[in-house]
Amino acid sequence: FNMTSNGIYEYSFSTSDIEAFFAAQVINGEIIITKDNFTSQTVSVNILINMTEIFPGFPMFYFLMIIGALVAVVGSLVAYRQIQRARIPTFVKKASAMKKEIKGRKSISESLLYPSKEEYIVKKLGDKWNMLGLSLESILGLEDKKRKKIPESSESKGGAE
Repeated sequence: FNMTSNGIYEYSFSTSDIEAFFAAQVINGEIIITKDNFTSQTVSVNILINMTEIFPGFPMFYFLMIIGALVAVVGSLVAYRQIQRARIPTFVKKASAMKKEIKGRKSISESLLYPSKEEYIVKKLGDKWNMLGLSLESILGLEDKKRKKIPESSESKGGAE
C-alpha cells in the first residue's frame, strides 16, 4: 500500500492477466489493518472483473456469438437452397424459365430452346453421313427449315412508361 495522505492508502491491482472474455471473474481478498497498541481489523474486498464490452452494457463475447449464429443460419439456408436447385434437372429449369418468359410476353431466348429431333440426329450422326458422301440435313429436310421467331409486341406492357 502507498500512503497518499494522512490515513489514506492506495493500492493498484493489475487485472490484465485475468481472462474475463467468456464470463465475469470475481477475486476475493482480505485486508488486515494492524497498528501497535490498537486492535487489528479485517476488511473483506471483492473485485469484479467484467467482460470486455463492445457497446455499453453488451459484452463482446455475446456479440460474437450472435453474429456467428446468424452467419451459420444464413449459410445453411443458402447451402440448402443451392443443393435443392442442383437436384432440379436442367430440362425443368429451362422449362420454368421459358414459362416465365411466355407469361411476361417476352421472346424466348435461344439458350432455353431445345433442338428438334431432326436437329439432334444431324448433330450426333451428321459427320458419319458426310463421310459416306450423303447430307443428312437435306435428307431430313432441315436445309429449308428455319426457326420461327416470335415477333416483338408493340403493345404496352402496363406500368409507368
